[in-house]
Amino acid sequence: MEAINTLEKELTVLLRKNSTVGLTAARQQLSTSAFFISIAGLSGFSSATVAVIAYGALALLIELCALGTISLAQVVKASHHKIHENVSAKTKQSKPVNNKTTLSGSLQSKINHKKARLRQAIINGTVVPAIRKIKRSGYGLSEANIRQVLQELKSEGRLVEGKRHLQLPQTTIAE
Repeated sequence: MEAINTLEKELTVLLRKNSTVGLTAARQQLSTSAFFISIAGLSGFSSATVAVIAYGALALLIELCALGTISLAQVVKASHHKIHENVSAKTKQSKPVNNKTTLSGSLQSKINHKKARLRQAIINGTVVPAIRKIKRSGYGLSEANIRQVLQELKSEGRLVEGKRHLQLPQTTIAE
């Protein structure tokens, strides 16, 4: 009977130590734990202290990355909003085709759409920036609207004076 009691006591002690069995060996096999243990040996701190400091620094870096990403997203959103405001303001500032009559909103938006298509075609080089050629291209714009588009492109530096008409600026290719 005494042997059973002794065995029970030993079993109780072993069960209590069971949670720490192999812990030291496992710490040596994990690369992060081995790193913390080696840093602790060099610095004189305990490996637990080194681990807390390292994980704290890692958490700080993650927080900084998150804040940087949020800041970058706000800058991109603000610049997109500002570009949209500039385009809206430019559209509102555009003069009516005829000063004597104001055009309805839908007619003006159709004209603005045609002017935008013409601008893009001139910039892409698919249309020669000459009033007569543009009129024959079928954009459905009056001569005043065509002149306005050409003048805007010239003032933006996208067109320059040529021998006979406005033209795209010559770009030189460095060889």
